[in-house]
Amino acid sequence: MAPPCRCRSKLAACAVLVILLGLQGPCTWVQTPGRVFSIVARRASAEEEAKPKQQLWTLEVGCTDHYVWRDKDVFVGIVADAGEWTVDLDAVRAAFDEAVETGTAELFSAPLHVVKDYVKELSSYGLASRAKEAAPDAEEGGYQRRDYKELAPEIKESSEESRAIAEADASGQAMQIVVFKCDHPSMAGDKRSQMKFKAYVELAADAAQRWTPGDEALSRCYAQINGKAGKAVVLENLTPDLAKRAVDQFRASGITAEVEPMPKKTAAN
Repeated sequence: MAPPCRCRSKLAACAVLVILLGLQGPCTWVQTPGRVFSIVARRASAEEEAKPKQQLWTLEVGCTDHYVWRDKDVFVGIVADAGEWTVDLDAVRAAFDEAVETGTAELFSAPLHVVKDYVKELSSYGLASRAKEAAPDAEEGGYQRRDYKELAPEIKESSEESRAIAEADASGQAMQIVVFKCDHPSMAGDKRSQMKFKAYVELAADAAQRWTPGDEALSRCYAQINGKAGKAVVLENLTPDLAKRAVDQFRASGITAEVEPMPKKTAAN
């Protein structure tokens, strides 16, 4: 019986090595004397293609009789650095020229929460803008988030709220915390008890890594809890994990609270 061919054994070993290595990267090459083997990890690319493409939205501005449309530099100064985001200066200048000539212009494409933030910020200056579904071939880019340390306190709070909504939506089900009337000392109904209630809400908000609702909102919640409703939503737009942290904090303080799914958004919302 003839001894096994060493060349064939080596080729077989190389083939196995190629397969094993190929599954770990996009493309792996192994060279042997006189032959080159290659393998492409199709599984990884197939998984990437199977992932649903994120829906992008486009920020569109409209030229009006607003004073900023009389001066390109003023327009660029406002639009390029509005709120939490900054936009490429050349893109803003080009958008100004296009809008003056045609009436409207597109600035950039991004996830909906980014474009909505920009629309809100530009609206505060009286500028006409809107979020519209991006074209199928649109690519995300042309904007970036400003350094958080540079933001004004009111913009930081707005930024945090937008981020919270985006995270909750991405989780598949945004949750809210409902506090019920109970025999806890903070539910007595007087001013001092109300201050305690706000402190407990602040602890729960900290546990959920969220800003504490403002005094006006908490006063309204407190009135609902002690009124006919007997309950109130005190925290919203939480991921399931963060909602659990918040409700656990309330319960640890002796306050009756539950996690509930937020109502589904409708076209009117």
